[in-house]
Amino acid sequence: MCALELPDPGADPTPDLVGHGVELQNGNAIGSPEQWGLPQWLFEDKPTWVLGTGKIEDAAGAPWDFASTNPGNPGSNVLSELSGGETWDAASYQVTVIPAGNTLYIEYAFASEEYPEYVNSSYNDVMAISLNGQNCAVVPATNETISVNTVNHLVNSQYYVDNQTGAWGYNTAFNGLTTNLRSAVPVAPGVPVDVHIAIADTGDAIYDSAIALVEGGIYSE
Repeated sequence: MCALELPDPGADPTPDLVGHGVELQNGNAIGSPEQWGLPQWLFEDKPTWVLGTGKIEDAAGAPWDFASTNPGNPGSNVLSELSGGETWDAASYQVTVIPAGNTLYIEYAFASEEYPEYVNSSYNDVMAISLNGQNCAVVPATNETISVNTVNHLVNSQYYVDNQTGAWGYNTAFNGLTTNLRSAVPVAPGVPVDVHIAIADTGDAIYDSAIALVEGGIYSE
């Protein structure tokens, strides 16, 4: 079982997310405190902050464990529109950063207990990373929002990791996840950028999903 460090209620995870070339102006996590934490070595042996739709302590473990809790939080109208269905248990990080370079990068992975049984169903759990209101968490070379139905063993499978029997380098209960992905967005050096990272269950409030955000993974060059 992975070691797990959970923040105190109201703790701000964002300083750990900011890497080189970025000045943190302000930031906060929105949702239940149990929905974010710092499981050590959860994805590809890298320290990551994890934001999920259920208890993050359930995310660490092995694929025969089961990550499915219902914090009882509302969904998100924005994520409902992206997923095509009603959402529940939304959680998000909101942060304003000042980039030193002309490109802002965000490294992340998406994982879900909905994989693989509920691919191409209404249980299309979804995530978004919005920079100044524009979603940049999309399948590479497309405009498709990252979700259970857009990255899986059937479509865009080059970005999918099957964890049903335990993929090497991963210590998580989620049965499937994306490879490490990176958003790269042109920005103006010295001009504040609002970053909103969000996730929600779609179709029901169980079978958790999560975003893993690499420590120091918001950076600029």
